Amino acid sequence: MFHRLAAAVALAVAVVAGAAPVDDIELNTARLLAAQLDQRAQVDDSSVTDCKVPETATRSMVAATSGVGALAYRTDRIALRGWLGTDGTEAADKVADVLGPDHVVAGSEAVVFSDAVKPVYYVGLERRDGSDSTDPPPIVELSRRIRHLSGGTITASPVYLLSPASGPTEGWPNGPPVPTSEVPKVRASGLGAGVTAAVYDTGVPSDDDANLPPNLSRLTGQDVEEIDVEAPLDVADERWTGHSVAIADVFNTLAPGLKVEAVKVTEPTGVFTDESAAKRMARTLRAAHQAKVWPELIVNAFGSPACVIDPADPAKGDMVPLGLEMVADAVDLHDQALILASAGNRTSDDHYYPAAFTHPAVISIGALNLAGQWTSTTRSGVVADFSNYGDWVDAWVPGVKLSTRHVRGVAFEPGGKIVDGQALVDGTSFGPSYLGSLIAEQMQAQGQSPLAAWQSVAASGVRCEKSGGGVALALTDLAATATTKGATGTPSC
Repeated sequence: MFHRLAAAVALAVAVVAGAAPVDDIELNTARLLAAQLDQRAQVDDSSVTDCKVPETATRSMVAATSGVGALAYRTDRIALRGWLGTDGTEAADKVADVLGPDHVVAGSEAVVFSDAVKPVYYVGLERRDGSDSTDPPPIVELSRRIRHLSGGTITASPVYLLSPASGPTEGWPNGPPVPTSEVPKVRASGLGAGVTAAVYDTGVPSDDDANLPPNLSRLTGQDVEEIDVEAPLDVADERWTGHSVAIADVFNTLAPGLKVEAVKVTEPTGVFTDESAAKRMARTLRAAHQAKVWPELIVNAFGSPACVIDPADPAKGDMVPLGLEMVADAVDLHDQALILASAGNRTSDDHYYPAAFTHPAVISIGALNLAGQWTSTTRSGVVADFSNYGDWVDAWVPGVKLSTRHVRGVAFEPGGKIVDGQALVDGTSFGPSYLGSLIAEQMQAQGQSPLAAWQSVAASGVRCEKSGGGVALALTDLAATATTKGATGTPSC
């Protein structure tokens, strides 16, 4: 079997577009993700489809414009949202109406949260028998056509491939985890007690394969992460191997009384997609809603940019990931939890979903560079050079050289250093658990709801004007509270 990390080196997948700089982090990330789905995904750099355009661009400008970014999506699936029944048949018919002669619908599946939340439908596509075409279905064009013909009653989007928000790709923005013997001081053992965080991510390795935090468990027996089952041995199968462990250990360091439940949301190939994440999130949160046992904090340390609805008028918005939008709608409607979402590691102000959703229950978190420190006397710091930024980012917390528990016995590249249970990590991936720890502490101390606790914590922070907005919320000291004010000074974010 082809080793998945080899894809990070080869980046061997066809690009639906022209040339782009080889060091383009968005293009390389999209290539890496698409390579894991082989012929079922493509990379789009916008020079053909106008997937992404600068806000002042016209169609003719796109191919000549650098910096519009790249993303990846499935070519055998398309997502729809609307009140189209519960079996997916009507959604499949809507897609069949706009397909060209070379492709046909191959099944449809509805994902339903409740009668109060508009479902999402994933419609399969395949080449028609006898067709001579080797081109994949024009997913972006189909999505726009369905939206236009429906008059706004139906939305359609590509099924985006999502990148963990933690080299040449976004997965670990400053290179892979670095082995360390440094162990951070853990805050008071009871902080965060009574609060549960659901981490929707890669799952949890076995006890033998990782140095697991004591507050971490799997939601079910299927939430297992295999870290090294493909050749070569002693090399992690994925660039993001151990991602959930590191995220959970940030909770363990800052709110050790909080309970972390890990839920695996990747495809069988190991890649995240809007569909794989939304299906598992909808199923588990629906069950939690029915049992009246919502996790108060929902961690989404992954995401993707999105294609624009109308390249001639980008202000009309994005064709957002529809499954993740449905989940955000449900969480917002029921008002029992917050979605804490990483802002992404692409050094961009481009909207990155789910973090850029405008729902009150979705909190977007970027990364500060405190050079390995977990605290700042001013609560502020410089923005990490990899972090996304903009007026859609709500909060800023440390995200560079954090020492966390990690996997054991593997390197992250052939010939690399073996990680043995503790590593330095970078990325906005760790923002949700840092901020979530402060929210959990405030919930415990004041008996507040997740949203009210977030508002109290946010009110104690430092406004970040240089990066477009949001508040810096680094703890002033590990012994300080979640709402301790920082020392007076000019914010460096």
